[in-house]
Amino acid sequence: MHRFGLEDSKTVTSPMDSSVKLSEYTGQSVKKSRFPYREAVGCLNYLATVSRPDISYVVGTLARYSNNPHEVHWKAVKRVMQYLKYTSDVSLCFGNDTSNKLTGYCDSDYAGQLEERKSTSGYVFLL
Repeated sequence: MHRFGLEDSKTVTSPMDSSVKLSEYTGQSVKKSRFPYREAVGCLNYLATVSRPDISYVVGTLARYSNNPHEVHWKAVKRVMQYLKYTSDVSLCFGNDTSNKLTGYCDSDYAGQLEERKSTSGYVFLL
C-alpha cells in the first residue's frame, strides 16, 4: 500500500465493483509513468498466487489491460488494494481434521470479455 501511496485510502468490502465493466477502450488512457500499473498488478498477482486466492479473478482481469491501461483500470487496481486493507486480518487456515474430503466447484461465462468475446472459467477445491 505504501509503495503506491494508498496507505491512507478508505477500505471497501469487495475486490471488484460489479457495476464497472472493464474493457480495453474504457475511459481515458493514462501515461505509463503516472501510474505504476504493471508493477501494481504484478504485486497483486504475487499475493493472489501465494496467499490471497480471493483476488485471483480480478487480478487476472486487470492483467489483460497491462499494455494500455486507462484511468478506470487504475481505479480498479486501487480498489483491490483497498479491499486488501479491509481484509488484512483474513488468513488461510488448514486444520488437521481427519474427516476432510476434497470438494471441487467450477464455473464459466460464455464470451464475457467484451473486446475479443473470450470466455472465462474458474475453479476452486476445498479440503
